[in-house]
Amino acid sequence: MFIIFIGYVGIILGYKSNKNKMLSTIVIGFVLYSISQILTIIIIFIFGLFNPNVMNLINTTETINIETIKLLLYVAIGIYFTYIVALYLLGKKFLNRGINVD
Repeated sequence: MFIIFIGYVGIILGYKSNKNKMLSTIVIGFVLYSISQILTIIIIFIFGLFNPNVMNLINTTETINIETIKLLLYVAIGIYFTYIVALYLLGKKFLNRGINVD
């Protein structure tokens, strides 16, 4: 769902440009994806500062208990749910402004 919304927002924003609409779409989609992945890593690292088990998952190769993995998955689900809602609202806002499909 996240990738689909990245694609939709990329198309909406890319087709607002006057030249090279397809290239703009691809570049905007790639930039949005890259920014979201960097932000996800930063959020998980910050979460790891407060939870030493998560930081052990990042820094060591020790066996990690299943509760830490579950907690990290719940955090990731929350992060991606937030991204999906934000991309939906952003796409809806820009789509309501109109796009040039010529």
